[in-house]
Amino acid sequence: MKRCAAYVMTAACLLLRWVGMPTAALAQRQTLPDETAAEQVIEDICSLLADEGQTAAELDEWRERLAELAQNPINLNTATREQLEQLYFLTERQADDILYYIGQYGPMYSCSELQLIGSLRPYEVRNMLPFVYAGAGGERERPFYLREALRNAHHELIVRADHAAETKEGYRYDPDADAEEVAPPYAGNPFYASVRYRLRVQDRIRLSLTAEKDAGEAFTWRHGGFDFYSASLELSNFGCLKRVVLGDYRVSFGQGLVVNPAFRMSRSADVTNVACRTEGLRRYASTPEAGFMRGVGATMQWGRWQATAFYSYRHVDGKVEDGVFHTIQTTGLHRTESELAARHAVGQQVGGVHVMWQGTRMEIGLTAVHTQLSDTLRPQPTAYNANFFAGTQQTTAGVHYRMRAGRVNLFGETAVTDQWAWATLNGMSLTPVAPLTLLVMQRHYGIRFDNMHASAFGQSGRNTAESGLYVAARIDAPGRWTFRCAADAYRYAYPHYNADTPTDGLYALLQAETTTQQGLMLNWRIRYDRRGTNVSNAFEPIGQTRMLHKGSLRFQIRPHTALFSTLTTAEVNFAHLTGNRTSGGGYTSQDIGFQQDRIGLSAWLRFQFFDAAGYHNRIYSYEQDLPGAFSIPTFFGQGVRLALRIAYRPTAWLQLWFKAGQTIYADRDEVGSGTEAIRGPKRTDFRIQARLTL
Repeated sequence: MKRCAAYVMTAACLLLRWVGMPTAALAQRQTLPDETAAEQVIEDICSLLADEGQTAAELDEWRERLAELAQNPINLNTATREQLEQLYFLTERQADDILYYIGQYGPMYSCSELQLIGSLRPYEVRNMLPFVYAGAGGERERPFYLREALRNAHHELIVRADHAAETKEGYRYDPDADAEEVAPPYAGNPFYASVRYRLRVQDRIRLSLTAEKDAGEAFTWRHGGFDFYSASLELSNFGCLKRVVLGDYRVSFGQGLVVNPAFRMSRSADVTNVACRTEGLRRYASTPEAGFMRGVGATMQWGRWQATAFYSYRHVDGKVEDGVFHTIQTTGLHRTESELAARHAVGQQVGGVHVMWQGTRMEIGLTAVHTQLSDTLRPQPTAYNANFFAGTQQTTAGVHYRMRAGRVNLFGETAVTDQWAWATLNGMSLTPVAPLTLLVMQRHYGIRFDNMHASAFGQSGRNTAESGLYVAARIDAPGRWTFRCAADAYRYAYPHYNADTPTDGLYALLQAETTTQQGLMLNWRIRYDRRGTNVSNAFEPIGQTRMLHKGSLRFQIRPHTALFSTLTTAEVNFAHLTGNRTSGGGYTSQDIGFQQDRIGLSAWLRFQFFDAAGYHNRIYSYEQDLPGAFSIPTFFGQGVRLALRIAYRPTAWLQLWFKAGQTIYADRDEVGSGTEAIRGPKRTDFRIQARLTL
């Protein structure tokens, strides 16, 4: 209780400090340049979506796509529904309202007309501005001349390096160890390095080249230099050829039950915008080494019909012994002998087709995917994975649909594997009155349904043996207030990870936020989660399942001035495991941002204090990072976190970033474990990045 009182007092003091700020200072807020505004919007939306259900890899590509869209914005007057759906923060209803407005009243003369669309709040219009413009209505039909387009092509080269100040156990040399153990566990140095090149020719041609080495991986030209290479070429909108992708790409159809290798919308503060969107083929331009295809894919369109075919062959990581491996490793790390032995050891072939009919108010599609492995996948026998996929080949097919009728949107997908295991997800969004949006979504994933390419909405990352009902509402109240609430009741029909018996659970969220005309943002969030988990200690039988109750309360306030922006956050949480005492935790953080466009300099500083009594009270705190990087640090124990990011643009074609962060713990003498352990109570990291744009 003393900890909670301390957090509340800190938050109250900070609130009084900012509420007492003169209103005139807030009124001095100025419009940021397009690129700077885009980066700020991306940061704001990422902080809204970032949650313990999302991983950095899942949101990294989402962020990169928005950054590219900021450089090649959408013309509202020629936009299609598919183009508007690239703005992930827009709901289906909002996209429909934009298209209806243009169809009813003609082309927009300026983006300020977006304020006339009732379903768009002022802050949502502001979020859209860096990614859209109101251009001439005939721009889409302009002829494409390759030679002329190449002269105006957009080139981008990004170089990044990371380094940790403290020495981890994986890099230590022990001269007193046995001769066989003299070599350090990690094969390489502690530097992370990546080089990325991007070429964009209008919206027709996109080329991406990526090379990356993780910390601990060896860099030797004899063995290829970097550990990971990626290349992709995407051609779009050449007659009936809608898209062709060569090299590395991702593919997503329906709600993700058949194929959606990585990206998925999970539970977050954007409660009514959780359904997957059919994105089809997209080139892969990110650095995570899993969740993509490698080969060729093409999409053709004739009128309302669209057909896609794709083929992929690549090697994935897996430790193979006598033609059998237990799991596909997705970390992309190749530092130790064990990790190197599993590197690219399993061949994976994937082929698929998709056919879709799109009408004015309806679309329906059929997807089929076949996967062939070079070795036999046989999961380690445990209580929860007895029904996981095992073998060398798998075929999955599914039907997805989307229908719109007035204020009602229906969507869903049903899939079945060649083992006759099935899964279904169906939902309905409804707007009975303009300020209110409702969403109901049901899911049932069969016990034996385990599709290795599925990534649909759910409690866990693996869509198997789970049923649930998700309901959500968004209310746009008068006075610039927006209320969001959601509840997800789910049940596992079979033992699952960290629970040796079937369990049920409940997730609930309530959030209120407002943004004043002067730019002051206030946000409150209450979250509750109940789930089953194993308990194992010296006094309990191994594998006993109990209910874990977790809850949190968070408050944020963010004012803006001409040069400075600040974000104050305070959060308290509790965790109660049945039969045990309740534990508590929380954190307070202060972010300060500085922006001076005349000299091309911006800076961001964070100070954070955290105190989480146990692992169940761990804290997920989104943190601003470099473009192309992503940070959702996790903390438990007692300590402080300091972070500084500086961006400087000396010329129009060069931009530099630097970030340093340090976490100091007050309750331990060692940070981390195993080869990642650091002797001492602190962890310090540095990142630098340069981007050349021509």
